[in-house]
Amino acid sequence: SKGGLPPDDAVRDEDDILAESQRAVERHHDPSHGSMLQVALAPCSPFTVSTDLMIRSAELAERLDVRLHTHLAENAEDDDFAIATFGMRPVDYLEHCGWMSSRSWGAHVVMPDPGEIERLGAAGVGVAHCPSSNMILASGLAPITALRRAGCPVGLGCDGSSSADSASLWQEARLALLQGKLTSGPAAIDARTVLEISTRGGAGCLGREGELGELSVGAVGDVAIWKLDGPIFAGVLDDLVEGWLRTGPHAAWTPSWVVGRLSRPACSSPPISTRSWLLTPLLLDGSSPPPDRSVRLGPQRPMSRPARSLGPGLRSRPCVLHRRPSSN
Repeated sequence: SKGGLPPDDAVRDEDDILAESQRAVERHHDPSHGSMLQVALAPCSPFTVSTDLMIRSAELAERLDVRLHTHLAENAEDDDFAIATFGMRPVDYLEHCGWMSSRSWGAHVVMPDPGEIERLGAAGVGVAHCPSSNMILASGLAPITALRRAGCPVGLGCDGSSSADSASLWQEARLALLQGKLTSGPAAIDARTVLEISTRGGAGCLGREGELGELSVGAVGDVAIWKLDGPIFAGVLDDLVEGWLRTGPHAAWTPSWVVGRLSRPACSSPPISTRSWLLTPLLLDGSSPPPDRSVRLGPQRPMSRPARSLGPGLRSRPCVLHRRPSSN
């Protein structure tokens, strides 16, 4: 580091970094179809690691057949640093280090010029588009329409918690739609394009096209369900995809399916099954009962409880309750 982002006492010798990287790949990386655990080599950014580490990481990734990731052309300061330190712009430096290939994907990619966009696309370099972070840090607006047209796989990212407050991919998708229209014109991008970026585009960045990000024969079967009911969607029933992205904010309905298996509800801590759910019942007016009214639904020691009146126009939902131990 020696003045970079990480403190010097947290920096390790480059030989150790590469050796640990190789051990992590050999121990954990699963390249099989539908894998839930894959390892990429990811030096944080060209301005926090040495040129030698960038080059050797690319060589190691080629030898181990894993992917490469780093921050790329995030802001004007990156340009200034690369020119002052390496005598070239960030995309030129990426190529100099052996990263200009479809094995690589970069975060942000806000500042490439038109010629660099064509070179990135020709090489198949992927882009993790982080619209919230790019605005919070005042980095700029990434030219995702031009990058996609040039041939770059473009997916979505949330960046870290210090520069993206909610880590909501739905929010990133909506901002990608709005920013794309702002930079390229209202007809240049629509909700279906952004849905493709959110799904197939991310799979392309990971080198897993046809496996992730789509519902097709041979794909793994990841499914998130979004409910499109209620007054907020009343005016968009003629185009549900546009309605899904242009209203909100809202979250996916639970449960979801991951690799074809039913997953847990978003707010549930125990594993999901058809016999045991952790829920907080809602009143029909949309409000929640007090915390001590939270219940566990399932087969153990049920007590039947009918719906009861809560006053004019309000009734609680009937449910099966399980007593929880007292905290006293």
